[in-house]
Amino acid sequence: MVFNEMPLVLDQNSLQLIHVASMEILGEAGMELLDERARALLGDAGATVKGSRVFIPGELVEQSLYTAPSGFTIFDREGTAALELGAGRIYFGPGSDLPYFVDVQTGHVRRATLSDVSISARVCEALEGIDFVMSLALPSDVNPFLTDVYSAKSMICGCRKPFVSTTTSLSSTKAIWEMGAAVRGSPRELSSRPFYVIYTQPTSPLRHSEESLSSLLFCAEHRIPVTYASGAIAGGTAPVTMAGCLAMANAETLTGLVLHQLKQPGSPFIYGLIPSSMDMRSGISIYGGVELPLMHFAAAQLGKYYGLPVFGTAGCTDSNRFDSQAGAEATLSIISAALCGSDLIHDSGYMSAGMVGSLPMLVLDNEIISMVKRFTGGIAVNQETLAIETMRQVGPGGHFLQTDHTFDHFRDECWLPSLFDRTPYSVWAEREGPTLSARIGKRLRTILSGEGAGLGEETVRELDAIGDAYEKTFEGKQNRV
Repeated sequence: MVFNEMPLVLDQNSLQLIHVASMEILGEAGMELLDERARALLGDAGATVKGSRVFIPGELVEQSLYTAPSGFTIFDREGTAALELGAGRIYFGPGSDLPYFVDVQTGHVRRATLSDVSISARVCEALEGIDFVMSLALPSDVNPFLTDVYSAKSMICGCRKPFVSTTTSLSSTKAIWEMGAAVRGSPRELSSRPFYVIYTQPTSPLRHSEESLSSLLFCAEHRIPVTYASGAIAGGTAPVTMAGCLAMANAETLTGLVLHQLKQPGSPFIYGLIPSSMDMRSGISIYGGVELPLMHFAAAQLGKYYGLPVFGTAGCTDSNRFDSQAGAEATLSIISAALCGSDLIHDSGYMSAGMVGSLPMLVLDNEIISMVKRFTGGIAVNQETLAIETMRQVGPGGHFLQTDHTFDHFRDECWLPSLFDRTPYSVWAEREGPTLSARIGKRLRTILSGEGAGLGEETVRELDAIGDAYEKTFEGKQNRV
């Protein structure tokens, strides 16, 4: 689907005001950078460095916006172009790193495991509306220092589609890069045809960890696409006002952009803001309410204002059950993400305010995504679709069901659901057909009983060897630093 026209949440004046506010934050409040190399890079480029605090002039932002590419291509595991970022197209996928998971067999929520990442990858491979894969689960049954490495391996082995991986350290980033190079054949081939994106982020407010910055710089050096997405929470780790939250989050993400482009001008960077608001009654970071799609709509406008591809969010819910609330909240965020023109849209399959991964939710999101893509595809108006000649042929009192025109166009014009029920009531009442939840469960069982997206045994052995080598460096360690 090609995105054409973006309705407004922020007008041009508001975008400019947020940009100016972000420049003031960078230049006057400054950022705390906990990586010495990053501070040196900025200092050498003209920023003011005072201890771990760095004050970044607007000129460096303008320079980085000039060198950062406005678009680039992400390939699939087999080397075929899959995601054309910055080309006005939208792509959907799940999210990552949820500590709990809905067990496919029992329906009960439990601690997430590595096998959940594997089956999520298989489901993503089969769902037509899902364009890329993320782990969805945070495995509790592997070395906690290497969850991202083992999750990346599971995604590579289970799905041909591109994947997005979070990373907790430079070691993990390097391990995933080595795995990518093994699949692609060489580091050079991986740089020219990348099939994954690294997702790392600052620590709001106004702080950037050594782990995030070192991974960011590594990706820049090796031309691996990266998003450095601020996850500021309005009322918690950011000002409670949406405008203040957006200004601060924007400044944090632009800090990453400046460093990234100073390290390697022209390296692929995806603009990302993942802001939310704190629910002052429960203390959760809102994933399903109107605040998230509203701010993410504004974030997409900021990314387009800067001429950069955008990392967005949709398909998630605050509901703890797979119910009407989950469907309503997911639909709002999916249609908002499609209308605002985010390029890479993650977090389908998220429940319980980003704590529980759910494959039934992912399958429901897939159906909603299909419907929304048809909606945002619009109405084609031309001589063929106006059908004047067909109307002449049918004439008054006739019907169009058997015309060639109907046969030629009904598949494109009429969206056909794969899960939603359109059975006439009289028929439905007689047979008492299965519920939506039951139909989703059947779809999942069908997917998981089929063959997966197998990877060659030799390549799998290479990935295992890489994982084993990094495992040895963390032997005896039980908790993340």
